Amino acid sequence: MKQTIRLSSILFCIGVMLGVAGCYDDKGNYDYTDINTPLIDTTGFVVTYAVEQFQNLVIDPPIQYGGDTENLSYEWLLYTNNTSSQAPPSSVVASTRTLDRPMNETPGGYYVELVVTDTRTGIKNNMRFTVTIQAAVDIGWLVLHSRDGHSDVDFIVTKNAFPTAAAEKWLRNMYSGANGEALAGEGRFITQTRNSIYYLNYVNIGTSSSFVRASGTDLFKVNDPSDIFLRGPMAVSSQAHAAYGYFEGYISNGSLYMIHYGIGAIRAPATIGYYAPVAYASTLAPFVVDLTTAAGTTGASGANGGVFYDTQNRKFVRVPLAFSQPVITAFTTQVGAAFDVNNVGKDLLYMERAYQDRTYAFFRDVTGDGRWLYIADFYNSDAGVVGKAVYDMTGLPDIANAKFYQCGDLSNLLYYATDRTIYSFDYSGSGLTRVAYDGFAGGEVITSMKIYKPKLFNNLQDVNNRLLYVATWDEASQTAKLYEFAIDANGGTITPTPLNVFEGFDGKIMDMCRKVRG
Repeated sequence: MKQTIRLSSILFCIGVMLGVAGCYDDKGNYDYTDINTPLIDTTGFVVTYAVEQFQNLVIDPPIQYGGDTENLSYEWLLYTNNTSSQAPPSSVVASTRTLDRPMNETPGGYYVELVVTDTRTGIKNNMRFTVTIQAAVDIGWLVLHSRDGHSDVDFIVTKNAFPTAAAEKWLRNMYSGANGEALAGEGRFITQTRNSIYYLNYVNIGTSSSFVRASGTDLFKVNDPSDIFLRGPMAVSSQAHAAYGYFEGYISNGSLYMIHYGIGAIRAPATIGYYAPVAYASTLAPFVVDLTTAAGTTGASGANGGVFYDTQNRKFVRVPLAFSQPVITAFTTQVGAAFDVNNVGKDLLYMERAYQDRTYAFFRDVTGDGRWLYIADFYNSDAGVVGKAVYDMTGLPDIANAKFYQCGDLSNLLYYATDRTIYSFDYSGSGLTRVAYDGFAGGEVITSMKIYKPKLFNNLQDVNNRLLYVATWDEASQTAKLYEFAIDANGGTITPTPLNVFEGFDGKIMDMCRKVRG
């Protein structure tokens, strides 16, 4: 047995040696192909990115390849890092060597994957990059402008309004950029709905023929009249809107529509909500006084959900704070008040909630030149002495030509403006009226004026009521400007030199509002 094994081993070794020698002597003519695998070399290269929405993401990774790079093809894939089965599939966003594209997707976490293919061999290599798209519309100033029967929205951030902003910016025509088309109609209002309990963050835009909700992070349209009203589509001519706490009030064609997010009968689902019509025989003025939660300086009203003005009967009316269906009612009989909210008898020019959570309403006489400031406490009560004070403004400079009014939240001070001049008026202190600013160029007329009121949102107390934004329009040159002024909330002064002047809007500025973080 041992001999058999030894002989077999010898024969095997001889066979191997002969085989090797045969290979060595083989001089045949053969074709050989070098395999040059493309390699994405990210050693020391950034693989995590943060980019603001609508800004370009640029990724240019090193690629090692020993052959002709003309043989390579590239495919950039984008997909969410959401592992849910409902997450959208990946999409091809570029086929170039370097990725350089605007990130218009919804803010959030994403992956960007590069696939490099050798087209001769089909061999592939890939690398994945982590990308966070940050909201472009954060804290700042929203501007609604119109031209030729269409409207759009710009977003402006300055260090004056948002001191901790990473950078100042001006994002133009954001609504049409996000949705592919501008809004039909001439701009009437722009407001923000912000409610952390129901995760609401909308920008509400009203025009002469449209009303839409857009996302508060990117202005993509969320709802329009076809699905926003409880009873279906309706003819829209937007006039006013306010969002406050659990309530939203919207006025179109003199009629009121409301949401109460806490009541299921007039909202479904809570995160969207439908506007329920409020039956009322008379026409309402285009103003909504907000009386609940974050809209005010000290919190929610204990009495009223909203206050409005009846233009035909010339009186204030209210929607109670607690209701199962919205209803407009009168105030209780007033005894000993400075004026009767149930019988004002004048035409309303403007009203808003301001200093000490009171409502400041500006009136003119039905006949004659009388101008008046009425102050009411709708915030704390619907009964007793609601009317707190009346100031005769008839003798103030240029008051008959006043078109814009703004009341501060920090003192007994207000501003009114004509086409070209802004006045300050200390209505209950010194009684002093003075020209606050009249330095606009020859052809400019004022089209909108708003005090910056972020209130207690996002730790902006230091800039609350410290800025005044004024929009102008020059008809001859068809150009709009936006002025950012510093103001003294107590003294009423306006800096003679604007902090910023923005030019180049695509149309006349119709309305403006502050935007707080979503």
